[in-house]
Amino acid sequence: MFKNLMYIKMAEESPGGPGIVAYGSSYSTHVEGSTSIVLTKPTDTVSGNGLYAFIATDTDHAVTPPSEDWTLIETVSNSSHRSELFELIAGGSEPANYTFTVPGSDELSGVIVRLTATAGTLTVNDSATDDVDLPPTPVAPVTADQDDSMLLVFYGCDDPTIINSGPDGMTIIVEYDAADPTLGAWYLEVDIGTVSGLEVGNDGGNATSIACIIQAE
Repeated sequence: MFKNLMYIKMAEESPGGPGIVAYGSSYSTHVEGSTSIVLTKPTDTVSGNGLYAFIATDTDHAVTPPSEDWTLIETVSNSSHRSELFELIAGGSEPANYTFTVPGSDELSGVIVRLTATAGTLTVNDSATDDVDLPPTPVAPVTADQDDSMLLVFYGCDDPTIINSGPDGMTIIVEYDAADPTLGAWYLEVDIGTVSGLEVGNDGGNATSIACIIQAE
């Protein structure tokens, strides 16, 4: 059963460089007692867009993506919680929805972020994970090797956990904490260098974070 089903389209703006210029997202929160979660294709998705799907579970169930076209970027888990991040470069005829599955009954939350480049192909330059059971949750350092790259940070927790704030200076995609699993996602344009020292504020629970740098090459 779907509870607290929400959708958001992020404002489309140019970050002022030759790289990533448009953003969009869709998300679903707290799907209870299910073996799957359905995420809507973000509005205005076209061929060549990068779709980045983050799924948080309330157990340690591994996530199966909708098709083999989705590439696993990172997975991080502990005894009672797992988060996974997948990438898909959209083709010319994407479905209206994407279904991610787990092998047993679970509680699930997820988000898809759409990125668009002015030229070239979107690629994951770097990614990293962190797994803690005490607040705040650190974001592992990630490195960009060109200007006008995009930092995405995702967060999940196995308990209803207040997200006090996302990483400083980042724009909110979603912050959800009404029921487990908690879901957070943020983005920030970055230039060459290593991004470190970021934290996701929370007040407890088994939490995980995944960070990645997306570039247009």
